Formats: sequence, C-alpha cells, structure tokens
Amino acid sequence: MVRLDGNRIPVNPDLVHFLAYKPVGVISTAEDTHGRRTVVELVDTDLRVWPVGRLDADSEGLVLVTNDGDLTNLITHPRFGITKTYVVLVDGDPSPSAIRSLSSGVELEDGPARA
Repeated sequence: MVRLDGNRIPVNPDLVHFLAYKPVGVISTAEDTHGRRTVVELVDTDLRVWPVGRLDADSEGLVLVTNDGDLTNLITHPRFGITKTYVVLVDGDPSPSAIRSLSSGVELEDGPARA
C-alpha cells in the first residue's frame, strides 16, 4: 500500500519501479550487443524492464528502472517539461573554456544540455 499525505494511492500490481545504483562501466540500456553489463542486469526481476533516462558509462549514480511505459514517457518526453538535475564531480579543475561551454550549453544525442 502506498500513501501520500495520509491518502491511499492506488497501485497497479503489474508495474514495478526500481531505483538502481549504476556504477562506472555499466551502461544505461536494457540490452547491449557488445556484451557490456547493463543497468537492467542490476535489478532482480524476471519482468521486461528498462532504464528511464541515461547516465554515461563513465558516470555513476541512481537510475530508475521500470516496466511503466506511462511514467517513462512522462519523465522523458520533452513535451512534459520535466526538469532533470544532475550533480557532477570532476577530477581536477575544469578550464575556463570548459566552464563557459557548459554554461552556454552543449548538444547531446538527445538534445541540448547546460550547467
């Protein structure tokens, strides 16, 4: 049973939601044709699940893994305007030009990002 502010929230028993810690070297996909370990392999389930969003292989952090297509769409589709916040720690000191580049925005595979 799930409650929010004392109110019972209906839960679909067919849907699963996991918050998985993705270590460095693990990729944020459901399957990999190159045999690399995936974040889905970290979750103990026989259900077909997928990660919501991505972290680079060189990154570590929490990734939502689910079989909930509606939630995945709500979180990832740009039309819903869900803001994502990432905390990044870097080794050493980034150059002034790297800081300017991140502040003005960089183009990623799935669209623009900025710090």
